[in-house]
This record gives sequence, C-alpha cells and structure tokens, in this order.
Amino acid sequence: MKKSFAIISVVLLCLGASVMSAFGQTYVPATLNVAGGSNVISGQVFEYSIGEMTLVHTATAPNIIVTQGVLQPGDIGTGITDRELADSQIKVYPNPVDDVVNVEMNLPSGGSLQLLIYDLSGKLVEQKAVAAIGGKESTRFSLVHLAAGSYVLKAVFETGAESFYRNFKLVKMN
Repeated sequence: MKKSFAIISVVLLCLGASVMSAFGQTYVPATLNVAGGSNVISGQVFEYSIGEMTLVHTATAPNIIVTQGVLQPGDIGTGITDRELADSQIKVYPNPVDDVVNVEMNLPSGGSLQLLIYDLSGKLVEQKAVAAIGGKESTRFSLVHLAAGSYVLKAVFETGAESFYRNFKLVKMN
C-alpha cells in the first residue's frame, strides 16, 4: 500500500510539474500598476506608473526580473485641476503673527470660506468658517491659544459648484 501511494505521488508530481511548465509564466516585459499605461516609441515598449518611487532598483534571479519603481517617459496628468486663489483675491497679514491674523478677501461671488490651520505634522489645529458675500471683505482669526512655531493656513473658497484654495505659511511668534 505504501509503495503504490509513493508511485502515485511521484506520477502526480511529474504530471503537475509538466503542466506547470506548459502554463508557467513566460518573461514578457510588463508592469502591473493601478495608474499608468504603455507606449510604443520607435518599436520599443515603454511602460510607466504614476507616483513611482525615486529610487529605482532591479533585482534578478533565474527566470525573474523585479524592478522597484518604473521610469516614466513623460508627464502624465491626473485629470484633476486645482484652482488656486490669486494673490489679488486673498491676503493674510501680518506674518510673523503674534495673536491675530487678518484675512482680506476680494472674491468675485458669494460662497463659503474655510480657514484651516495645520501644524507642520499635518494635524488640523484650528478652523474657522466665514460666509463670504463677494467683493472686498475682511475677517480676523485669533491664534492666541497656539504655541509659537510654524503653521500652514489653508483658505478654501467654495461657490457651490467650484472650489478654490490658497496655502500660506504662518510663523507664530508668542
């Protein structure tokens, strides 16, 4: 019984190996990524991914080549357009600031303005919502409770269908 089991196991193993070699992976240069594509330039295939790593390393072993990162042949857009508020539409002063920062707006229409303050680790530490009616307006934002240091003020203006933003680096003195 043990001998017949061993013979059947060897036969199945040999059949499995031959089937695996018949349908096994063949080497074709290809990348697998969620955002990218492939282009043919002068008969050469160039494959790219969006958001690749800056360090590119290739490791090889028999029958396999693995490349960490893929070089992109050109700039590929994401289809997302960022709309930034112009210098003439929003101003933040004084900078450096002691306790209160002034925000002057000259917006073309009404909407809502979110003022978001982040510390340098990216944590939201303060926010303020302002209902903007359009034209020249101003508001004051108290930073008294924040510790001295550097912050990022992000102003996001929304008009219903569109969204605009502007980032400012703030230095809190006291």
